[in-house]
Amino acid sequence: YVCGNVEMKPWQGTFDTVVSLETIEHLQRPDLALALFRNSLMQGGKLVVSVPNEERYPFDAEKFAGDDYPHLRHYRPDEFEELLGICGFGVVEKRCQVSKKEPDVKPGTEGAFLVYVCE
Repeated sequence: YVCGNVEMKPWQGTFDTVVSLETIEHLQRPDLALALFRNSLMQGGKLVVSVPNEERYPFDAEKFAGDDYPHLRHYRPDEFEELLGICGFGVVEKRCQVSKKEPDVKPGTEGAFLVYVCE
């Protein structure tokens, strides 16, 4: 793994899989990060990405205001799919995590966190 600012691409090389869990909602330029992920994937590579689901876990700026890296927004499934599409990804699997207390990932988009597999 590499630790650093994802918007500044602190990694080198290409990968068969990029995993970004609970990152995108913290970024000023999520489109930039997703484009960097896309350009870092090998042919046929996959992105596994998760974000809070606005429909089940509504964004509240005050709740995150004191965090070192606050959430800047949450995403409805259609918004997130549109963002992924704009950045060149096709969603091949939609899953969700029901809640923070239930870590199991299940099919669908009804949970508090969206977990998508993209190509």
